[in-house]
Amino acid sequence: MGFKNTLTLLIFLPKNLKLSFDITPGFCVNNIELGLTSNKKNKMNIFLTGLPGIGKTTIIKKVIEKLNRSTCGFFTTEEREGETRVGFKVETLFGMQGVLAHKDLKSKYRVGNYGIAVTGFEKIVSRELERCLRGSSIIIIDEIGKMELFSRRFQDLVLKCLDAPNPMVGTIMFGYHPFVERIKKREDVKIFEVTRKNRNQMVNILVSELAGEGKSKVSSAGKKV
Repeated sequence: MGFKNTLTLLIFLPKNLKLSFDITPGFCVNNIELGLTSNKKNKMNIFLTGLPGIGKTTIIKKVIEKLNRSTCGFFTTEEREGETRVGFKVETLFGMQGVLAHKDLKSKYRVGNYGIAVTGFEKIVSRELERCLRGSSIIIIDEIGKMELFSRRFQDLVLKCLDAPNPMVGTIMFGYHPFVERIKKREDVKIFEVTRKNRNQMVNILVSELAGEGKSKVSSAGKKV
């Protein structure tokens, strides 16, 4: 009795996993690759932009409360001494925090009067965004701005988050930056400009977008840029 020149493999995997391989004569299995499949058919990455202090971060925090879904990522907040702003902090949704920028920080990376703590920022944010990519939570990135973009590691992680199946919500700088323009040109990105006229409606607009996986109609109050 001879062997048939056929090899049958029965492989049981969760539906979000993929397995690819090559079979060569002699029944050698080569180039085995196991990874996550990405169902991005309806996935949309949503960003808010607008002038500083217009309320972008507040809107995202209200959206998180309304959705009542698992989230991960980070927020950028001001550091103040009394009434004076002296710097910026990064705070992750997992409870880590550190300095992003400070007036007293000596650094070759600067925005205005602030020295940028690129290495410290990378350490905190990399750990958080890598954690996001291992799960299915909504990814929050606040923000993609001049200070954060000194980090090439951060830029790489932003692209990975954009490509991931996770829903993503963030804020993005209002002015020009080559990396920002690259994001704006993506077909899976929607950017809404927040103004004093529309900001009270933006929470409901974003909740509708996320609940509808990018399919909901956008009212005239939400200006897409």
